[in-house]
Amino acid sequence: MKKISIALFCVLVLFGCTKAPTKWSDPRKAAAVARPQFNASIVPDYTSWNGTKMVEYRGFTTLVLTIENKTDADIEIDWNRTQFIHNGATNGGFYYQGIVVGNRDAPRRNERIIGNRTFMRNLSPNAMAFWFCLDPRACWWEPNFLPFGENGILLTLIVDGEKVQEKMNLTVADAWYVMPGVGVGSSTRR
Repeated sequence: MKKISIALFCVLVLFGCTKAPTKWSDPRKAAAVARPQFNASIVPDYTSWNGTKMVEYRGFTTLVLTIENKTDADIEIDWNRTQFIHNGATNGGFYYQGIVVGNRDAPRRNERIIGNRTFMRNLSPNAMAFWFCLDPRACWWEPNFLPFGENGILLTLIVDGEKVQEKMNLTVADAWYVMPGVGVGSSTRR
């Protein structure tokens, strides 16, 4: 009994004195396009809509879309034709705050960006959402991490009555969380 108590004490001391992984202060690289009527960009982010609130996760779960309308006229985002891109192929649309995650594939109305204003929204790919259950009474939607490799958006806008599509892609690498004292190249996804 005494040996078990000593072993348990050693395990508690060993694990109780280690540091938890800390978030890497990453220089997130944006993908961007510039047109005379608008500027648009995406950047990966940790914060995502889980169906009831915005939550911070341990890896990239969203693409933050920013669109600057440089004209006096309104620009519309066509959410039904805006698509998630992974490794060069489209893979469904996006959901965001205010969307019922279980109905994320339902058609949506276009959204207006008022003239000379900037629009920003965290977008989670529809294909990355999954139903998570601790037990049959405790279930909810969760966003999965963006997959490694090329991720992006096929953005569909209506500018001056014309449909405009722009592709923006960026690379998500294995640089999610880094153990203290360990270099970025040897980071592990947690």
